[in-house]
Amino acid sequence: MVAKIQASFPGVTANQIHTAWGELSQVYWRRDDLQLPSARKLLNELPDEVEVFEIKDLPEGIEILAWCMKKIAAPLQGQIAEIGLDATYNTNSKHLELYSIMAEYDNAGFPLTYCLLSTATSIDQGKRTKALTAWATCVRDHLGVNPSFAHVDKDMAEINTLRHVWKAKISLCWWHLRRAVRTRLAKGKLSTTPYDPKRAAFEF
Repeated sequence: MVAKIQASFPGVTANQIHTAWGELSQVYWRRDDLQLPSARKLLNELPDEVEVFEIKDLPEGIEILAWCMKKIAAPLQGQIAEIGLDATYNTNSKHLELYSIMAEYDNAGFPLTYCLLSTATSIDQGKRTKALTAWATCVRDHLGVNPSFAHVDKDMAEINTLRHVWKAKISLCWWHLRRAVRTRLAKGKLSTTPYDPKRAAFEF
C-alpha cells in the first residue's frame, strides 16, 4: 500500500500513510472510546461467528474479555485430546495480554478461544492465575474441552491454570525451552539468586 501511494505522491512518508490509514479505518472496528468495551461491542455484532464469555467473580481491578470461535469449536466438541495455551504481551497502548487456546485435531491446529486481559490495577495475589482459571473453566464447560495433553511455555500462571481446570499431562514448549537455554548461555555474566539455607532445607 505504501509503495502504491508513494508512486503517486512521492512527498508522502510511510509514517503519514500509516497514521492516515489508522484514522480512516477506525470506522470499521471502533465502537467505543474505551478499548475493551469497544472490542466487546464489535464481537457482539458477530453472534454467528463468536460467543463472548460472561466471566464473573474476579478480583477487583481485573479487566477481561474472552470469546470462542463458534464455527471452529462446535464441530470439535468432545474430540479434543490436545491443546496449547500461549500468550503475547503489550499488544496495544493499554498493554493488554492476549491469550489463546489452540486445539489439535487430525494433525492440524485450530484456534478455539481468545482472552484479552489486564491485571495492571489489581493488587490481588495470584490475580493472573485466577483470571485465566475463570476463562479456562468457561472453555471447559461451554465447549466441552477436556484434553489429555496440554502444551505451554514456562509461565507459572498458565501452568497453574491448566492444573486447576484440567487433569492433563503438561508439556513445556521445546522451542521456548531451547530459546531460554541459549539466551541464558549467551550471557557473559549469569545472575543468580542468593543462597538461602533455610529455604533449601524446607524444600529438600
